[in-house]
Amino acid sequence: MKIIGIEVFHIRVPLRKPFGLSKVLGTLTYTQPIIIKVFTDEGIIGLGEADPMVPFTEELPQSIKECLRHYLAPAVLGADPTNIAAVNEKMDKILKLNEMAKGAIDMACHDILGKAKGLPVYQLLGGCLRKEIPLAWGIGAGTPEENVDEVLEKVTAGRKTFMIKTAGLTLEEDIARVRAVREAFPDIHLLADANQGWQAAILTFWSSPSLIGTSRVWQ
Repeated sequence: MKIIGIEVFHIRVPLRKPFGLSKVLGTLTYTQPIIIKVFTDEGIIGLGEADPMVPFTEELPQSIKECLRHYLAPAVLGADPTNIAAVNEKMDKILKLNEMAKGAIDMACHDILGKAKGLPVYQLLGGCLRKEIPLAWGIGAGTPEENVDEVLEKVTAGRKTFMIKTAGLTLEEDIARVRAVREAFPDIHLLADANQGWQAAILTFWSSPSLIGTSRVWQ
């Protein structure tokens, strides 16, 4: 089997509800994933995706798109997509880093291999350890009442773990939101994520009372 062509799509997906990250990073209203189709001479098409989000990722939608079009796609044309290690070697030789762009092609090759063998990708990766994976629901910035209402809706739908954004305009505001959710739902798993919206004092590592020990390895 050979790769005979790759199509690259840059799309924009609006969120149903704006997601407040922090006072530093603002509010997320859409995502910009890059989708690829990898075509083979046997008619099997593999799908891959890269979903960058600046400033969390080093790669941009624009850089991934151009990287795929001008470097990685030409490098793997003619390669056997079922030999994924060889495909990754070709990509690493032509370009350093750019792991999200490379990951889209790697994902598409796994898709092709699974379709060719009639196997789900989880079997290609070693097998199934669990039937379900618990997911955390992200709660964006808002008032305490809005956050409680959103958690209530998702708890009713079966959610048990929540990540709440805690980077509002004031520390008191963040505390009020977390306290309101915790008091309303004492049994849920609750995570806090400040998204670079807090400032903290610099701790001196060597004088830290929590330091238990150190070790060094020398050749």
